[in-house]
Formats: sequence, structure tokens, C-alpha cells
Amino acid sequence: MAQYGTLITNIGLAQIANAQITQSKVGLEYIALGDGNGAHYVPTQNQTALVHEVWRGPISELSIDPTNDNRIVIDAVIPVTAGGFTIREIGIFDDKNQLIAVGQYPEKYKPQLSEGVSEETIIHFVIETNNADVVKLTVDPTVIIASRPYVDSKVAQVQTEFNKHKAEIATTEKPGHVMLVNDLITGGTDKAASAETVKTLNTNQTNHTNNTGIHVTPEKQTSWNNKLDKTGGTITGSLTVTNTLIVDGVDLKHSVSDLKSKVAAATTDMGVQTSPTATGDQIAANIRAIRTGVPYWSGTVVYAGYRAFTFVNGTPTNIAHVQFTLPFNPKVVAMMGYPNTTVSEHSIYDITFDGNYSGTVKVATFSTTEYSDATTRNYRGDIVNNGNGTFTVYMPVMFASGSYKVQAFG
Repeated sequence: MAQYGTLITNIGLAQIANAQITQSKVGLEYIALGDGNGAHYVPTQNQTALVHEVWRGPISELSIDPTNDNRIVIDAVIPVTAGGFTIREIGIFDDKNQLIAVGQYPEKYKPQLSEGVSEETIIHFVIETNNADVVKLTVDPTVIIASRPYVDSKVAQVQTEFNKHKAEIATTEKPGHVMLVNDLITGGTDKAASAETVKTLNTNQTNHTNNTGIHVTPEKQTSWNNKLDKTGGTITGSLTVTNTLIVDGVDLKHSVSDLKSKVAAATTDMGVQTSPTATGDQIAANIRAIRTGVPYWSGTVVYAGYRAFTFVNGTPTNIAHVQFTLPFNPKVVAMMGYPNTTVSEHSIYDITFDGNYSGTVKVATFSTTEYSDATTRNYRGDIVNNGNGTFTVYMPVMFASGSYKVQAFG
């Protein structure tokens, strides 16, 4: 090797090879100086330490030579407080305190501050390897020493970057200089309105708001409200009240809702199950049932498809039917309909026929255009207790069409 130079130790070669295989990095952290015990010597790859170490400190900067990608440039600063030794050997240690590289150094004495000399020494060390990318600088955050040239170079970089951006024009994407304009016409994302322009804009907006030819004044709005309140008015379409509707101090929306709830509760107390969300017609029907002492329901139902029933003798059949739900347990159900223009149909269920829900339903059809006997059939009806105070009734009919008027009594 040259008289002065560096080589990578066996430990260093192994660490670099392992980093290439595992795609990791070798962390270099310290640089050590030695005096070689008073003389230069030829370093070997088997070394694990300097011959005589006299000083150790953190690496200040590690970089790759811009002219050679396989050269690692290492710089360290020996502060003015360290000295009193001669430098003849140099070593680079990793973050595990292993000697990675070693080399000779031209003999140089580093004086102490007490000797009357204040000197900061910069050590420049170069390692050549086949893959410099696997080497990184490991920094001890408690000890950071930078040389003045290094600091000056960083300051110069910052100054250059500042000079490059300080004159840039602002946009909506980045900050910069802007031009102030005094009119409401000039556009552009690199311009800003002056205080005078903002004042003009505010004045124009105020004048626009106060223009009674365009906007309704508070006084006119109050007048319209009073007119609607006192003399009436017409609302076309639907009116949805989300909170309250006050008429002469009465909250109509909540009063009607409260009234329905109280009437439904009273009707239920009288033995006719009534929901507070029931329609007005249903509540009225339930009230009529209370007055007669018999639960009552009436309504119109339509054909609901075919369903399995049995004749009274037990023979199964599928036949058209209608279905409806009652708020009470019916004892008598009478149903009449006109499936077409020539025939009418009557279906009657009476619990007294045999005393159970599968009681006889008598179905009869009659001609509406000529004199003839009625056609009658006897089926087993079907009434299901829903468990919530309601009962669903399934009634057989002879025609798969039409609508039927139903009356049910409890």
C-alpha cells in the first residue's frame, strides 16, 4: 500500500458483505487517532484497535465522493480543547465499537490550548469500497462538532436557496410577492385587493342590501306576517310544520297529537284496543264500538291471492281469499262484494256456528241479472291471534277479483 493510506479491516469487510446480503447498512460513528507508540507502522486487515489510541470523537460528516461512487469521504473535527499528542494512525469505528477501517496519517502534532495555541484540526479520511451505499453515518446526538468550513458551506447553501425564492410571485399554491390593486375589475391569482378596494366592496354590498326595490325590509316582512295572521291567506300545496304551529297562543301541532293520544288511551281503557297513531276513521269506528258496547270495524278489502283452506268435512282446497287485521277478536264477520257486473257474493263467519276460530264460513254467490238459486259452500275460516291485541282474518271468496265491503263485530 502507499506510505499513507487506508484499508478496510476484516471486520469491516465482513460487515459490508453482510449489509449487501441483508440489504442493511453499516453505521459508522467514531473516528479515533493514535500516535503509533512513537512511530509509523504498516496497518493490517487483522487489526481490531489502534496501536496506541490518544483521542476519539464523533464523525462530523460522511459523504460519497462525487467523482467516484465507491469512495466514502469522512470528516471529523478535533476541537481546540483536545491536544498534546502526535497523530500517526487513524481508525474508523462503527456503532458497535468495531474497527472498520484503519490507516496511516502524516505525522502532525496537535498542541493543547494550555500551550498557547488555539487550533481546530480537521481530519479528512477516505475509504474505498465496492459498494458505498451500504455505509451510513451514525450520530451521537449528545456530541455534535462541525468545522467552520462545513458550517460556512451550509450557510451558503441556505443563502442560495433563499435568494432563489425571495423574489417569487405568490400564487394560490405557494407564498410570495403580490401586487395590490385598487379596482374591482383586475383579476389574477397573483394580485390582492387593497384596503381601499375592500372598503368600496363593503359599501357596494351595504347599498345593495338596503335597496328596497330588491330586498324586503324588516318592516314589510312584519306587515306581511301580520296580514297573514289577522286576515288569513291562501297556501298552495302542502304545509309541513317541523316544530310548532301557534294559533292564538295554542300549539296546534302538539295539541292535536296530544288529543289523539288521550282519545286512543281512553278508547283502549273501554275495551277497544286503539293505537295513538291510528287514523281518524279507525279511532271513530272504535269509539262507535264503545257506544254500542260491541267492538266494531268496517272497511273495504280486495282479493289477496289463493290460499289453502278446508271444507267443513275436512277436504283440503286452494281458493281465492281476502285478508284484513282487526283491533279486537271478532265474533261475527259479514262481507259483501261485486266481483263483476252480474254476480254478487256474500261471505259470513259467525263464531256461534261451532265456537272456535276454525268455524264455518258460509260463502254464497247470487246472480244480479236473473232469478236463480244461490250457490253456497261451507269452508273452515282462519283467524290468527297476532299476540299484540290484533287479529288477522283470512276469509275465502269464490272469485279472484273485485273488492269487498267488510263489517266485523266483537
